[in-house]
Amino acid sequence: MARPKSKRNCRGLFTKKIKVGTSITGESIYKVFSSKESKAAAEKKAQDYLIQQALEESSGLVSENVKFRQIAEIVLSLKKGTIKEETWRWSWKSHLDKHINPYFGDVPIRNIRKNDIEMYFKKQGKQFSLETLRKHRQIISAVFENALENGYINHDPCRGLKVKEGSKPRERYYYTKEQCDLILQYTHMHRHGFEVYIMITCGLSRSELLGLTWDCINFKEKYIHVKQAATLQTGKGVIISDTKNKYRNRKVVISDETIKMLEEHKDDCNFLVHTRRGTPIRPDTWVLRHFNIFMRDMQSYYREQGIEIPLYTAHETGRHTLASLFMNAGVNITAITHQMGWANSDMLLERYGHDDIQERRKLLESKKINQAVI
Repeated sequence: MARPKSKRNCRGLFTKKIKVGTSITGESIYKVFSSKESKAAAEKKAQDYLIQQALEESSGLVSENVKFRQIAEIVLSLKKGTIKEETWRWSWKSHLDKHINPYFGDVPIRNIRKNDIEMYFKKQGKQFSLETLRKHRQIISAVFENALENGYINHDPCRGLKVKEGSKPRERYYYTKEQCDLILQYTHMHRHGFEVYIMITCGLSRSELLGLTWDCINFKEKYIHVKQAATLQTGKGVIISDTKNKYRNRKVVISDETIKMLEEHKDDCNFLVHTRRGTPIRPDTWVLRHFNIFMRDMQSYYREQGIEIPLYTAHETGRHTLASLFMNAGVNITAITHQMGWANSDMLLERYGHDDIQERRKLLESKKINQAVI
């Protein structure tokens, strides 16, 4: 005679398995309820859970019905004001609105599994760089951490998840030493040349350039203390705030020629670059009405002489160009790192330092490296 099937599991508990939802991929989600007393007690727990779920659904409070988008909006709201306005808008809100919410937004947050998140990065990795994917992971992780802390989920599927691959980042450009010398020569002829000259020779971002005041310049010790930046803030326009991070708050060594240029352009206004009213300029306005005009005029000037100079962005013209010139000239990497305001040399080697093989050849020859290895 067959032995009767036990009603208890291997741990000696009575259990009841019920369906509690559907995953992002359409699969059923089950939850097991257990009791030491009896099968009926386990079934009662399951029924109580379903009743509580129904009550919460009717009041709109059920955690199973809370969408990823709802938690994301809370996180975005909490994040605002703790970081720079531009960073909040372009690094958080923009990524959420354009990429993350269209994928996860309408899915109940409790139904999202680790596999779903890994699949997201697998798909997005075909179009985004590793740096962008890591930003997406930071945002997604913040959403799940908030959901876990507030009881909407009982497990963080993002925990332990690592993003390792992404598409090749957009190629950045820089000016060679010969091209840069020509651009710097033209800065002495153009009404906006002073601004571009300072940006290039000091390796400044546009926000850092527009945030400079004359008290940032130490003419005696020959350095510029980059300690603030001009950024946009919703409802307030241009504001002067701290630098992007603590490393960007730095002292930039400047040359005698730069000192001379600064002395020639010093005026009674507080800001080095300013509007007619003496106020700081919006970074986007500066690019359109100052930088782009200078670059187009510069290109036309040299084109008439049979010299073709391409047009690059302000970021490439300033920071990418100076970092690359430093690197190809054999300047000490630590010195470059401090001058540019980076936490370490990885930024130079992985992103900003563009190798010029001809300049590298000259450098190696100047160091008297054995000709056999060149």
